[in-house]
Amino acid sequence: MKLLKQNKKHVDEYIMEFRLLAVDAKYDDRALINHFLTGLHPALLKSCLMQPDQPNTIKEWYDRARKYNNAWLTMMAITGGERSKKTTRPETKVNRISDEEAQEYRKKGLCYKCSKPGHIAKNCQEKPKNEQKENPKKSTPQDVYHKIRAIYRDFSEEEQTQILDLMEGEGF
Repeated sequence: MKLLKQNKKHVDEYIMEFRLLAVDAKYDDRALINHFLTGLHPALLKSCLMQPDQPNTIKEWYDRARKYNNAWLTMMAITGGERSKKTTRPETKVNRISDEEAQEYRKKGLCYKCSKPGHIAKNCQEKPKNEQKENPKKSTPQDVYHKIRAIYRDFSEEEQTQILDLMEGEGF
């Protein structure tokens, strides 16, 4: 139980694993809470602990972790900050050069990518010929405002004040 960490798991998955381990453990709520909080993702732990009224039971801690994790996921989805697990980029074709060509390029000081002298591949300024920029549909400021406002309303007045303080402190 002490080794269980949320890491990149969804909070519900972490809670489920934690609860399975907690059934066999002979810990009271206080010890369970301590182990649960220790395993939470640091950013989620910070959000949960910044609230003035701390839960008293492990179930209340599960609920709080879910609440703040879901709020964070919603915010990331709205702002586009969440990275999808599946890449939408097309596969890139790798044009490898032979060992003989590589030796020749090194001897002449040529870039492996563009075959020009004066730089190496990692510093090459030449873009691939088939590179295309994606233009995803951007949300309007008004759309984003309404989505954030909807999330904001789900919190108590005290929590709303804390959110505003955090936003001001972080330069939001």
